[in-house]
Amino acid sequence: MNILSLFPKAMYDTNMCIDRSIYLNWVGRSDTVVWSGPGWGNYEDGLSVQDNAELIGHRLDCEFDVIVFSGKDEYRMPSETKAARVLIYNEAHDVERVMLRTRIFKPDLSLFHHHGDFKQWGGLGVNPIFHCSPIPPETEWGDRKVRVILTGSTERSVYPLRNSAEKAISQKMIRGGFTRRHPGYRLRNRAEINAQFIDYLKALSGAKVSICCSSIYKYPLAKMIESAACGCVVATDKPYCDRFEELLWPHCIQLDAGMSSEEIADVINGHSDEELTAMSAASREVAANHYSLDNWAACFLAATQGVVK
Repeated sequence: MNILSLFPKAMYDTNMCIDRSIYLNWVGRSDTVVWSGPGWGNYEDGLSVQDNAELIGHRLDCEFDVIVFSGKDEYRMPSETKAARVLIYNEAHDVERVMLRTRIFKPDLSLFHHHGDFKQWGGLGVNPIFHCSPIPPETEWGDRKVRVILTGSTERSVYPLRNSAEKAISQKMIRGGFTRRHPGYRLRNRAEINAQFIDYLKALSGAKVSICCSSIYKYPLAKMIESAACGCVVATDKPYCDRFEELLWPHCIQLDAGMSSEEIADVINGHSDEELTAMSAASREVAANHYSLDNWAACFLAATQGVVK
């Protein structure tokens, strides 16, 4: 399959959330994926999407089966494109924007980053699929120097549980707690993005427990899967996601978004190392079997095959 991925170069180079490019580059291991869009040398801003697709395809001696749109830039859309249109959403809680972009792009397939968005947007007449997360190398349990790690934004208005957990760590309520500061959502270049992502995965792989949070939107955030994939026991509140509840929730340290710092510390400190070892093994098995890049690529290709024109 030949796939044209339209993603603004500035976003590709500076967006801290690297997962979307990782996913499609992984698809590119078996199928052809060409990156383009505003800022890329192969893209003409004055041309329509279809004209750009034909021009790029002519240069590469191929015809695109699928055009993937991601990022927030708008494009000059023709009445139709020869290739199937796939629209990727990161967060879909902005109802007005989701509806607007759906009307503009008229996608043959919509991909939602969070599994819980299925219920909200299933009535749009599209076929959403779930994005999975990468499985990084694991550090042996006995070599993990950090007992409990907290990563990501701790802005209380969006992540109340993380905010309370940060206080529990800073006030030494949680044994062996460590907070990795958020690097910001926009970095200077692709090299910084890659370095940050590797450092983040190494930090997770060096910890036994990873405190996560479903946010005020109750999403099964990628951080939960990334933590499990790194061999951490995930400490989190329960997101609105049947799949997560069935597969990973039974192996989590189960918290509630309204818990105080003291309550969070009591629950986490109450788990023995023996309990955590078993929970870690079960969590990583779930991540490897259900959320690997191979799974995501297979899911993406199967879904797009169904809408190829």
